Amino acid sequence: MNPKRIMRLLTLLALSLCLAFVTVAFTLPPSPITDTPSSMNFDQTVKISQSTGMTEFISQIRNGKSGQLVGIYAPDIMALPVIQQPAKSPSFVSTAPDTLTQFGMASQYGTIGILAHNNLAGANFYKFAAGDLVALVYGDGVVKFYQIDRIQRFQALSPESPFSNFIELDHPDKQITSTELFNRIYSHGDPLVFQTCLAVRGNLSWGRIFVTAKAFSPRQAAVAGPRVFKVSTPINAFAR
Repeated sequence: MNPKRIMRLLTLLALSLCLAFVTVAFTLPPSPITDTPSSMNFDQTVKISQSTGMTEFISQIRNGKSGQLVGIYAPDIMALPVIQQPAKSPSFVSTAPDTLTQFGMASQYGTIGILAHNNLAGANFYKFAAGDLVALVYGDGVVKFYQIDRIQRFQALSPESPFSNFIELDHPDKQITSTELFNRIYSHGDPLVFQTCLAVRGNLSWGRIFVTAKAFSPRQAAVAGPRVFKVSTPINAFAR
């Protein structure tokens, strides 16, 4: 894909996330969380999958469509539906208060990108910590588990420019381009990425925050329907 097109799309997406609403301003964020996620055993995925909250959530959002991501469940953080971007609208982000949007362009790179405005559903992304477990629910009731492994925060040096450079707050001595940022986040092996904007000192488009997760468990956890839990294929059968 043309690098200039990537930069423009990334900036359009960032502005749509940051500037469409009055956003709660954050103080200067701490350094990214890059420690190793805590180990979690398979029994915990079973417990989550069979919980009342999880099964009720699945029954509410399942639509019978295999392979279509329809919801995300994270214990004590969120249980929200996911919608798809309209065709040829890579900067679209839902304005519904409790709805997430799947980033279509990220799918071209084998990544599940999840977008939301940071004064709406995106506010939940700030609650994640390394080691948290996240369940992706598909239209046929299948659930795939992921574990948060990294949180990265960047300052945009020219927030409204399609050619802005960025500084990772954990490495303030080095700048990267928009293309380098996109490639780092969406094409380097993290199958699940939550993205929203970072507002600092009243600047609504001051920065970006990316919460990444990897497929969890040595086996696939699948829920065929409420209160039914199945274990089947190895992890590489569903890793993006």
